[in-house]
Amino acid sequence: MQDPPGRDRQVDRGILMSENASKVIQAKNLLKKNEWEIWVMGPPPEIRQECDLVIEFPLIEEV
Repeated sequence: MQDPPGRDRQVDRGILMSENASKVIQAKNLLKKNEWEIWVMGPPPEIRQECDLVIEFPLIEEV
């Protein structure tokens, strides 16, 4: 899978998970509105639970 344009592979990244996709979409919209550089994708198989979406973000952006 190819990374989106502008995504820096050298930056450590964290993920934000939720139990349902609608909450992930709400969080994505809020973070994008506040100009966070994020990506919505499927979680790694080893942590996949009920929701098939996570938000990935550069750890440098962590609050």
